[in-house]
Amino acid sequence: MKDFLETTLGRILLGVIVLIIWGVNAFNFSQMANHESATVGDNVFEKEEVILPSKVNYEYTPSSRDPFMRSGISQQENRSRSQAEQTIYIPEITLNGIFGKTIMITTNGNEVVFMKAGEFLLDGIMLKRIYADSVHLEVGDDLITLTVNE
Repeated sequence: MKDFLETTLGRILLGVIVLIIWGVNAFNFSQMANHESATVGDNVFEKEEVILPSKVNYEYTPSSRDPFMRSGISQQENRSRSQAEQTIYIPEITLNGIFGKTIMITTNGNEVVFMKAGEFLLDGIMLKRIYADSVHLEVGDDLITLTVNE
């Protein structure tokens, strides 16, 4: 087959086949371009039928209903709840030992926890830094210093 396509007759035959395929495709594209409107199913859409809405601006006013507030709760109740949720419970924590970059802490539930700097003891309580005889715990914006239990 390769030898036949390298001959003049093979090249002419291959060229005729390619021209026929291109001609059929060009005919199909010309048929599609002759349609004046695009149809989708039985619906016919024309440019004049499409009307876009004008730009809508929204401005928040404090008297408007807050869409993120649960119904039946006033703004004052919502603020007092959010302040109460910000209060963090700090359990009774005892620093038992420091072993290089690891510490051993006992919580008020007598749970022994080994931690490294950057880890969280509970939600919101992070071990910030380890010193030779003490550690800093970060609770919100406050730093709490624990010394080794003697």
